[in-house]
Amino acid sequence: MKFLIIPGFAKSGTTFLFEQLAKSGAPINIPKRKEVDYFRSATSLEGYLDQFETQDPDKVFLDASPLYGLPGSDTASVIKKALKGHDVKIIFCLREALSRAYSHYMHDISTHFFLYGHGPYSFHSAAVLKKYFHPLAPVVRDYVKVFGKANVSGFGFKSTGPKLDEDVLDFLSLPQDWKLDFSVNPAAGASIPRLYYDADRYLTVRSGKELYSLPPKTFLMANIRYQQYRPDFPSKIAALLMKNAASWDRQFDPAVLGAAVKPIRNDYLNCFKALGMEPEVLSPPKVIYAKDPPPLRPDICDKMENLGTIPATVVENFQHPAPEKSAFFKKKASAKPLVAQDPFGTIPEIAENVNNSQGKSNGKRIKAYETALSELGPVPEYVKAYLRYQMQIGEAAGAIDYLRKNPNLHRYISFKVVLNDLEKFKHLMTQKDFETLSAYMGGG
Repeated sequence: MKFLIIPGFAKSGTTFLFEQLAKSGAPINIPKRKEVDYFRSATSLEGYLDQFETQDPDKVFLDASPLYGLPGSDTASVIKKALKGHDVKIIFCLREALSRAYSHYMHDISTHFFLYGHGPYSFHSAAVLKKYFHPLAPVVRDYVKVFGKANVSGFGFKSTGPKLDEDVLDFLSLPQDWKLDFSVNPAAGASIPRLYYDADRYLTVRSGKELYSLPPKTFLMANIRYQQYRPDFPSKIAALLMKNAASWDRQFDPAVLGAAVKPIRNDYLNCFKALGMEPEVLSPPKVIYAKDPPPLRPDICDKMENLGTIPATVVENFQHPAPEKSAFFKKKASAKPLVAQDPFGTIPEIAENVNNSQGKSNGKRIKAYETALSELGPVPEYVKAYLRYQMQIGEAAGAIDYLRKNPNLHRYISFKVVLNDLEKFKHLMTQKDFETLSAYMGGG
């Protein structure tokens, strides 16, 4: 059987390449989800094949999982062992390292807002820099070592253009003149969400050139991927989200990295060297700005009073004298150590602690969830996982206690899936506990 695996790198065109190949007409077995991400936690070939919609041995199995390209893992060796005796080709998607890192940062905030909104997440904090800036060339070299240079190639919008390696085209039974269509990109891109909330006053919000009035106690999030309009939103949670959103960086100037720019870019160029490719010609670094979210959906706009347009407002006020500008001065920053350290528990560290607790003792898993909820507040995925796990191990009292101390969570979190789990674990609790949990989660 044939397998074509795209192990990275994140925010470098993996979704684009996957979609183009899936629609190319090549004989391909499409996975049930684009990022299969199977070999980071399992090794069974049978289990892997089950991740695909079809398992035709005469077709190529396509897997685009950027997490296979995380540094410090042995995923290449795991894949090699699991697919021993089969034909495997590897394609790395390559993108200039500075823009890739900031794009990944924006992607995480916009896609996983209800996690990253629960803690300060500045792009320039130590833990966040560590997450997005790390050597990639060793990962490429590892795959080349395991699979052989002839079976590992690269693709980049600026470095290779729309033409894939000839061996890859042969592998996919595509004609040698087949090219990628750069006029289409399925990825939504990334931006930094904008949040609006006031418990007591109406707020003026913008959608395109239109101005609207947002009612008090209504939470509004404008995002490039999705939008949220939630009336009667819990004020404490809104205050937490608004406070943490202030830490998000809406632009990135590579100049702040100073001398670190050179090793970052050298590492990127070493990826080409490991693949035997001509290196990309890099332009001087420049400031990168987050995209502005698109206009609000019509159904959201219909829920607010339209105040008029920005151009009309400016014309109306144009003849009035402009107010004097206030002067603002910044104090000179105190001396800092060269290597920054976060003085508090960070989101990456807390999330890693939760992930590492999987498979551990009940006590350690419960402690990991309780730490996350204590440090970050009611992150929806952690709340639901915490309640589900309490029910699964027969500790309904713990779940009831958490819901009692945190009323009105149903206004922020959908408990539909957890209610289904409640039915599944009903036999592990008393009827009274079952009814109490169901009532707290809006199930009756």
